[in-house]
Amino acid sequence: VHLAHVEASGREDDIERLVGELGAGYQLVTVGPNQDAVAIISETLERLGSVAALHLVAHGEPGVLLLGKAPLDSVALVEADQRIRGWKRAFTDATQLFVYGCRTAQGD
Repeated sequence: VHLAHVEASGREDDIERLVGELGAGYQLVTVGPNQDAVAIISETLERLGSVAALHLVAHGEPGVLLLGKAPLDSVALVEADQRIRGWKRAFTDATQLFVYGCRTAQGD
């Protein structure tokens, strides 16, 4: 199972297009603007048990992924460390993590 988490930015046409482009074996989970992205991802991974890949798709700014109610930056990732460490229960040695966020990798 490939798990894709995307920001629900209100552009339903974009989400529907993405769903149409996902192949078999993908599960799409949206994260609303008032939702805790780390909690949603954690709950989904716990429910699924194992994934081949986790794709995070969202808007971004340099050094920040805008997914859910709180920006995911280095500070937020440290604060969520224990919850994120729990993700490894759904990962195998072959699981891949993909992060898609416009401008997220820009900057120093």
